[in-house]
Amino acid sequence: MDAPPAHADYPENWTAALYDDLLADVMLRRDDVAAELAFLTETLRLRPGMRVLDQGCGIGSLALPLAATGIALFGIDQAAGYVAEARAEAARRNVDATFVCGDTARIVPPAPVHGAFSWWTSWGHAAACEDNLATLRRAFDALVPGGLFALDTMNVCGVLRGFAAETTLRRTVPRLGGAVTLHRTSRVDLPSGLLHKVWTFRLPDGSEVQRLSAMRLYLPWQVAAMLAAAGFVDIRLLGSMAGEPLAMDSGRLIAVARRP
Repeated sequence: MDAPPAHADYPENWTAALYDDLLADVMLRRDDVAAELAFLTETLRLRPGMRVLDQGCGIGSLALPLAATGIALFGIDQAAGYVAEARAEAARRNVDATFVCGDTARIVPPAPVHGAFSWWTSWGHAAACEDNLATLRRAFDALVPGGLFALDTMNVCGVLRGFAAETTLRRTVPRLGGAVTLHRTSRVDLPSGLLHKVWTFRLPDGSEVQRLSAMRLYLPWQVAAMLAAAGFVDIRLLGSMAGEPLAMDSGRLIAVARRP
């Protein structure tokens, strides 16, 4: 698959700046993950005693509850602070979960895993398509034969069809003593296949923090082609955790694939 052209506006090292405690407070610290856990357990056919890889694990929002069911989790994330928090919480909960800081395009667990997943648009952050493909290849490499992989990402067809240039959400952040308002402005660069965002966090004291991001916009057929290039077979594209086939207006793209 031909790579989209490089673009001078791609913000350098934007993930290191964006994925900090503030973003974790607003978007990652959540207790409402029962639906995700049920979907992953059923779709990946997980049982206690199995080993599972979480690519882009963040602070362990999904990995830690899965580990609490008796599954051995191996999580990878580029944010050192997130990994430190996940490790501390794993120790506090006394669960079998290992977290490492590094690049998902280069790291595989020391022992093969029975299932793997990448959730909440953790994939597609790299400027180079080769690096995004490499992350899928590492998921393939990590799996035992017959192991299943689930990828949750944007449904670009729906994003473009109902494009929202601005979105706003509010979250109460006890650590900061009040509500944080996140305002995101988005811009699509069609020639380079990028979705640019400006993230503006308004803090309880009235101050503002601004971050940038850029994501590759992969159409569904491109996601499927990259999974196939990584070696996966039996690739299914779903529109939600309900399991229906992907449609134009599906809110998400969930790809499920198998290592032969």
